[in-house]
Amino acid sequence: MTVQKILSGKTAWIIDDSIPIQLAKFDHEDMTGGDRPIDRGSLLSLFSEEVLWGEEPVKALCQQLSSEMRNLSAFLDPVSAVMHLKEGEIPPDIIIYDLDYGNKIKQEDVLTYLKEILQTSVTIVQVYTKKPSDEAEEIIKKLRSKFPTRLQEVAQKIDIRASDLAKILEDKLASSLSAQMAGNIRKTTSKAIENVLVKIDDLPINIAIEMLAGSSPEHPEDVEIVEFISTKLGESIASSPEVSEEFVKYLKEKDVPKADIPVVTQELISIVSSGVKEKILYENWLYELIKKAWKDDSKKTDVDESVAEDFFHFRLYDYPNDDLVRTGDVISNGGEKYYLVLTPACDLIRFWKNTWGILTLIKIHPMTKERGIEKAKGYGHNNIPKFVSSSITAKKLIWLPKLKNSKGEKIDFGIFPYEVEHLDCDPDRIVDSHYEKPLTYADLLSHELGYTRICKISEPFLSGILDKIKDLMFRFGVPNYPKTIENRLKEIDK
Repeated sequence: MTVQKILSGKTAWIIDDSIPIQLAKFDHEDMTGGDRPIDRGSLLSLFSEEVLWGEEPVKALCQQLSSEMRNLSAFLDPVSAVMHLKEGEIPPDIIIYDLDYGNKIKQEDVLTYLKEILQTSVTIVQVYTKKPSDEAEEIIKKLRSKFPTRLQEVAQKIDIRASDLAKILEDKLASSLSAQMAGNIRKTTSKAIENVLVKIDDLPINIAIEMLAGSSPEHPEDVEIVEFISTKLGESIASSPEVSEEFVKYLKEKDVPKADIPVVTQELISIVSSGVKEKILYENWLYELIKKAWKDDSKKTDVDESVAEDFFHFRLYDYPNDDLVRTGDVISNGGEKYYLVLTPACDLIRFWKNTWGILTLIKIHPMTKERGIEKAKGYGHNNIPKFVSSSITAKKLIWLPKLKNSKGEKIDFGIFPYEVEHLDCDPDRIVDSHYEKPLTYADLLSHELGYTRICKISEPFLSGILDKIKDLMFRFGVPNYPKTIENRLKEIDK
């Protein structure tokens, strides 16, 4: 693989006080002070002959990287770089880190900032210096032993080349799962968070607080927005083809059995989304914001009902773009039948071996006069409003509001908890029952079953629905009160 091919899509930071940004012919105070990075365009302007560099090897490296990389930035000191990372700047793939800043920064502080970078990102760090290599290696010895996969051996400034950095990145990608997935996970999570923020922004602030603050914004543990953000984040990662491709590629190279890949994928998604949830949960800024907004009566406004419904729809349903059949998928065979997938995730991952090809479903009915409403009346539910509550799972009839039907129209559906069915996904027994492979929608099409996914029920709603179905179907019955006791208890407050 060529140097350009390896480096072109990567990002790099150079931290070195010899970059002569002070000689630039444009306003550079914010770059000199570290308020913003020295960008690639600014570096290119410093390569003219009239700009003198104190260290020619640094200039040569900057020129090489500028020609091979689109995303190159620089800082004059590690203080600024660490500050930007703390403020949420996306870490680069590689940092070239100077070890000597003269009297400006003490050596021990240079090591402290280096340690902070290594502790807070999966970035590869290449230390380079004019010091003798053995002396420099002794200086970073403890950090090298603590971060051996990210902190490279010291390089001499006069020797370092862009091709050397490309080789380091290539080797790292081959040996590190985190390095392979870092870029795509960052992009995917960024898109997911932005999508969530857009949806929240569509609501007036008082409605957003009401829908996301749980029972009370005065009690941080009840704030549902934390769960909401982490759920949507996890869903986005789970169905990201880019993340999956990188992950599968890495595991195949490591000769991991195919059957284990989906299991490890789900574990990774859980770790990432849980990490985000905990980060938000244990920082007070979100709770303080919610409390302030809740008390600010001047911002309370009415909201178009459709906006609130659309937001709840976004929160309730997910639309994965991969091919895996998942617990909580709403599937249809073109509009004639609708089902919710009940088969547990652990069985779907090794579907053919664990279930012998049998998919467990529960029927969903469009709540139209001809279908769902008529069905409800058949169960004795003549008064439909009695079976509507503020919670999805409060009544025996489980409502799925504004669910898309097979034509893409948003209509109300209902789950009738006792209508469990089983779909034989391999009626001709073509698939070996020892075949350890997840069930996909391609499998359903290949067996001419004709079922496709409409959406997936998001958490925490899915767990609540599954618990409700389980409780209704498998609850332990007890004898009724005698009528006399029932009547007496009804009159106890009179």
